Amino acid sequence: HEEIHKINRLLSSLYTLNDFRTSLRNELRTYIKKYNFHEDKFYSYRKLLYTKYFELCNQRGVDFIFENGIKKWKFRDDDLFMINYTENRIKIFGDQEVITEGGLKDRAKLTERFIIPLVHISADYIPEDYNAIEINDIANEVNTAHTDMVYATTTHFQAVNSYLDILVDINDKIAEYLK
Repeated sequence: HEEIHKINRLLSSLYTLNDFRTSLRNELRTYIKKYNFHEDKFYSYRKLLYTKYFELCNQRGVDFIFENGIKKWKFRDDDLFMINYTENRIKIFGDQEVITEGGLKDRAKLTERFIIPLVHISADYIPEDYNAIEINDIANEVNTAHTDMVYATTTHFQAVNSYLDILVDINDKIAEYLK
């Protein structure tokens, strides 16, 4: 009777392998699709560092100077939003843990040290400043996208670990049967 019970447990475990590869492959495809979706939104950080920033500089700047070959904008003394935005931007470009000559080094640190502070900076000028509203919207989208990328990765690895647990369990049952 014990041998029949062992065989039944083994066959039951082996049956779970029937869809194993397909399920694991589908898990990976779903993860990649979700991650890429959020990653596309995350890349809006480039607007905050470059295109949208320079657009606002051209609209709101009162003067500029060239310093070491770099154009530095000057804003009205009462344009605190652009002054604070610019300071935050300069600070992040000086942070070698986040951005180097080779590009973005650490997404989490960019989010923590540039995006979230920019959300707070821009929030201080809402609802009076339309540009602050736009920047706040983009920064929140980037922050949410980063959070969703981390969540998608975490849940993906939890799923992969559960598949690994299944394989370990089946391996144990095969070893038990072969005893």
